[in-house]
Amino acid sequence: APFCGHFDGVGHTVKNIYIVSGSHPAAGLFGVIDRGALIENVGVTGYVASDSFAGGIVARVTNDVAGSYPVIQKCWNGATVESNTYHSTRGAGGILGGDTYADIPATYSIIDCYNVGPVHARKTAGGIAGVNAGLLMNCYNAGVVVSDAGSGYAGAITATNKQRNAFVENCYYLAAGALDGVGYSENAPSANVTAKMAEELSASDMPEMLSESFCC
Repeated sequence: APFCGHFDGVGHTVKNIYIVSGSHPAAGLFGVIDRGALIENVGVTGYVASDSFAGGIVARVTNDVAGSYPVIQKCWNGATVESNTYHSTRGAGGILGGDTYADIPATYSIIDCYNVGPVHARKTAGGIAGVNAGLLMNCYNAGVVVSDAGSGYAGAITATNKQRNAFVENCYYLAAGALDGVGYSENAPSANVTAKMAEELSASDMPEMLSESFCC
């Protein structure tokens, strides 16, 4: 069953996880979350892989119950995340693999999160979210993002920004290769999605540019 509760990691890191789900549609610290879920203050390292959705923190979001939209905040990923599907609306993301219902309006928020782990997919790969149909705000990615299908299916923040209500705001990524912050946008806006050199990401003023959560 999807997770619909509140999980507070209190700043702890779940180290050396090893999740290989094969044909199961979701691999992550949390496989599937639904409305009412709040996941915060936790990081992971290790290895996460699936033949469908794969995410360091959450594999996928659904909308099968009533309640407030899910929130993932103040989380980070250092694990290797891989997806072996050729399905363009599923994939791998450092924080979130994707939204099960990527063709409906925004269904979640990812706020104050970051990824430093490598993300690889046969098709859709994103540093924060593989497929985004929600709000990504105040996040950064310094991990390597690779799609076997080419750079058009990869994004340093998200590979695909779906629908008008999806939005990426105030996010930063390590400038490397030809990757853009948002690989492909389907009538979805973004604001201040900026590439930074390594020394800029580690500069003393970077936390302030993101949010107060990074200043503590």
